Amino acid sequence: MDNFVMYRLPGEHEYTCLEQTEGMPVVIPSIEALHGKEGFVFAPFQVDGDCPILLLKANKKSVFSVPPGEYKNRDFSDKSVQNDDLGDDTNRNRYGREFRCFHKQLVEGNFKKIVLARKSKVKTDRKFNEKELFLEACRCYPRQFVALVHFIHAGVWLMATPEILLEGNRHEWTTMALAGTMQMDKTANCPQRFQDKSPLSAFWSSKNIEEQEYVTSYINRVLQPLVEEIIVEGPCTTRVGGLLHLRTNFRFRLLSQTDVTTLLKRLFPTPAVCGIPKESSKEFILQHEHNSRRYYSGFSGLISPEGDTRLYVTLRCMEIKNGFCELYAGSGLMPESKEENEYQETKAKMQPMLALIKK
Repeated sequence: MDNFVMYRLPGEHEYTCLEQTEGMPVVIPSIEALHGKEGFVFAPFQVDGDCPILLLKANKKSVFSVPPGEYKNRDFSDKSVQNDDLGDDTNRNRYGREFRCFHKQLVEGNFKKIVLARKSKVKTDRKFNEKELFLEACRCYPRQFVALVHFIHAGVWLMATPEILLEGNRHEWTTMALAGTMQMDKTANCPQRFQDKSPLSAFWSSKNIEEQEYVTSYINRVLQPLVEEIIVEGPCTTRVGGLLHLRTNFRFRLLSQTDVTTLLKRLFPTPAVCGIPKESSKEFILQHEHNSRRYYSGFSGLISPEGDTRLYVTLRCMEIKNGFCELYAGSGLMPESKEENEYQETKAKMQPMLALIKK
């Protein structure tokens, strides 16, 4: 199986395997060119020759139950896995330089918000069983979209992402604004407290609230000219593994003359992975981030002009290579952001993937 995808939708107990045994995934030059296409799409943060949009046209589909029980290959001892960033001052210092570069733009008023991402190379002396890692991710993260993408031209990627980019069927659609991050251990008995009607300011910093409001406002502005009505729910606190986020849900109906690729082009990338203003912050990211994001913070999932479309932002992900993995994460910077806090947030966001390969 050279080109295949395994995916498990949030809350489901079955996973689907899509295989393309004839030909290669279609290279799509732009989001607009997805119009009328159907298949599993894997799109990067920035389309270029090294990272094109790829569309898997499966000619074989299988559905299986996620097996219960323990992960059989939990023999990755602490000695067999090394996180370069934890012991390498070079990478930490580089992050510091990039943070100061990005933060200066915020202080000078060039951006209201901008996302700084990084990657961490994790070495191991053991060979990964990709399917077992995928199944373990399904068991560990039941509320996320879990996918294993294996494309000759893109590599092997595993994700357990919490963020819906676009879900719907012809006219009825949903999306979300997911931003703001807090670790579970930073607040006492939060699972119970966050279910009550207390104001968000009782638990969340003004930085997190404002950051999430930027994303919410952006999505609302994008949707207004393209939809008949919008139902907004939130913001509320949602748990993703050991982290808490602020989430606002949007439900809407597309205008009859609006197609899904028009909305997708306007929506992506949202400020949750990019910044405000969108175009100038994206250009700054492309010019000043040390590492290419590749498919991190792009989008993945099913697209169909007539059937179900289920697209997710590619977060909480890693690229699996021979002898090592590359984990990706980012955080939204605001004028009041502190370097160490943002760096620790990226480490926390890498934990879902790191936990899998350390078992």
